[in-house]
Amino acid sequence: MLKLPPVSQCSELRHSIEKDYSSLCDKQPIGRLLFREFCDTQHDLKGCIEFLDAVAEYEVAADEDRRNCGLQILDMFFGAESAVHLPEIPSCVLRECRLRLKQNPGKDDFEECTRIIHNYLSGEPFGEYQESPYFSRFLQWKWLERQPVTKNTFRHYRVLGKGGFGEGDDPCFPGWLQAAEECSCSAESAESGSLASSPFSFFDLAIPLRRICLKLTVCACQVRATGKMYACKKLEKKRIKKRKGEAMALNEKRILEKVHSRFVVSLSYAYETKDSLCLVLTIMNGGDLKFHIHNLGNPGFDEQRAIFYAAELCCGLEDLQRERIVYRRNGAAWTTAYLFTTRFTKYLKPTVETYCSEKKIPFEILPLVDIVPGHPRALMTSGKISVVFMPANATSILQPTEQGVILTLKSYLRDTLRKAVLFKRHTIDGDSCARSG
Repeated sequence: MLKLPPVSQCSELRHSIEKDYSSLCDKQPIGRLLFREFCDTQHDLKGCIEFLDAVAEYEVAADEDRRNCGLQILDMFFGAESAVHLPEIPSCVLRECRLRLKQNPGKDDFEECTRIIHNYLSGEPFGEYQESPYFSRFLQWKWLERQPVTKNTFRHYRVLGKGGFGEGDDPCFPGWLQAAEECSCSAESAESGSLASSPFSFFDLAIPLRRICLKLTVCACQVRATGKMYACKKLEKKRIKKRKGEAMALNEKRILEKVHSRFVVSLSYAYETKDSLCLVLTIMNGGDLKFHIHNLGNPGFDEQRAIFYAAELCCGLEDLQRERIVYRRNGAAWTTAYLFTTRFTKYLKPTVETYCSEKKIPFEILPLVDIVPGHPRALMTSGKISVVFMPANATSILQPTEQGVILTLKSYLRDTLRKAVLFKRHTIDGDSCARSG
């Protein structure tokens, strides 16, 4: 059974914990819930929470409904007959917000208003919250959270999947992350303007660049005390050490614990056993994507469903970038046979047919295709389309970019970036010395 400690046992934690409003009352789920319960006990603070909830609903509203949703928020909370008490927001901010809603509504229209609300809540209300029983309950949870987590904390169930983690270099610039990492500056120097010309100075970059493949196993697990289900991702220590992937495994833990997004899985626990490093993540009940594509109804997704999934991926990437994290795609991934066939028959063929019809020439296609699993041999019998599969290892002969050009270009860009950043740094240091002299 889950048992919270006595409040007196958390007195040391009360003095040592960092009193940061954003972390304690917004980013941490338990702290966010308890702070909202505290605000519900006070009429003026309850209105602030209701406004923030309304803005959150506005940000995920459909494009066609966003304008009406935004105007309703303004009328409800800032209208002449509004019964909700909110901190004083300058009239110029409200006018600009209303103007943007009428012209081109976007999800950031209420950004300034929410900033003012959070600034207000982080002042005297946050101080009162720290003296309330709700904060004491939060400290009890934090004390429990800091207790050691081991494999005995969970019940482990069947394997959900296996795979590889961290395969391949970036297909375009394998050294640019390393160059940016070597020349990156602190957040303070970035804000003050040093290295402002570098596009990497505002990102937390710590991604190893070696060609590494860390085999992993994902299994379902359940917390014994609460019964909640998670997905446990296990990385073998021997393979990590052999492949020198310690930094990559640590990076994944750091990134997952930093991200707070409804479109990215969250890290709930992390522990180690004798043989493995274990990351306990949000479990996704939807199942395997490949199963949905190939085994439920007709193969593939309809267009609207695919657009919806793509939009969710874009939202997740935006949240990663907001936390100063650069996402790098998997350059070793191949297209599937179904996707290639669909693109070939539904897009390439109609496009060529239209072109041939406009130019009044016979419709004939003779594509040269690599021999890979994603290029099915069944395409060879497609009517007026003759598909010729190239011999193995022929790509490097036909494509000059595979004959050392890409490697030379990468080396040139990496060296150029380093020289530019170092030159900028020396220039700034020289100006600083001149001003001090």
